[in-house]
Amino acid sequence: MQNGLKNLLKLLEKSFDSHNPSELQSLEKQINEISSNIKNIISSSENFDSQFNKNDIEKLEILIKKISSKQEDKKKFLSDFQNFIKNRKIN
Repeated sequence: MQNGLKNLLKLLEKSFDSHNPSELQSLEKQINEISSNIKNIISSSENFDSQFNKNDIEKLEILIKKISSKQEDKKKFLSDFQNFIKNRKIN
């Protein structure tokens, strides 16, 4: 399980830095597979807390916050751009 979490962290870091759509699609598929495996292990295990490294959990939390922030920035930019387009008149 710990290796799965480490792989997940590496893929998330890589996806955060990548701008290549095909690479991002591949990374997304790998992230989904690993996440699904971890979810299955957690749901089938009664005592999974001891199976995780605290530093990896904290790193995962930081990456999730960074990704969320990046998405919010993109969303704001697109919203602002959409408002700009709506307010412009084409002659």
